[in-house]
Amino acid sequence: MPQTHRELKKTLSELPVAELESLAEWCEALIAKRRLQALRDDNEGIHPKDVLKAFRKSMGPASYWRKIRPEEASTHMQMFYEETRVRGCRFEDEADMLLVEWGPSTKTEYALAYTRQLMPPRPDGESDVWQLRLELRFPLTKELQKQKKGSRWFESLKQLDRFVEFTLTKPPFSTLGEATPSRVLLTYENAE
Repeated sequence: MPQTHRELKKTLSELPVAELESLAEWCEALIAKRRLQALRDDNEGIHPKDVLKAFRKSMGPASYWRKIRPEEASTHMQMFYEETRVRGCRFEDEADMLLVEWGPSTKTEYALAYTRQLMPPRPDGESDVWQLRLELRFPLTKELQKQKKGSRWFESLKQLDRFVEFTLTKPPFSTLGEATPSRVLLTYENAE
């Protein structure tokens, strides 16, 4: 077995094309497996107290996200969920999930809310429940009054494709896809 990077490259350059292609596929699978393992490592990631700061940074200037449209909000929440792990919040423990909610929030406003629910462990072994919530409010039109109130959970990265499909293709998300909200609320609070 070659010991140095240079020797490894020399050995690989001498492989027949079919073997090299097979090795390349194996390498891609190994990289994907290691990335998934890193995402599952609950010792890695940002500290739970830094979630709002990290999300704001990923969103860009407040002048942008204060007028964010539903499609963009969905994409930002999806990317943050996919790329940012929170220390101690394991998917296996349902400690890192996405929630979408929709419906009238007041007599004059309709809300779409994208929430990342985190349950970081406390020193006593119990968990806190924290929610990063990006809520878009729209004037309550007659068309929106017809939309039923609802919510849906997405429990891990394995369900991320369903989250994307749901928030981009299902009413009321698809109905409001290009609409600009009248206001946007961004919070990170203990939900207990």
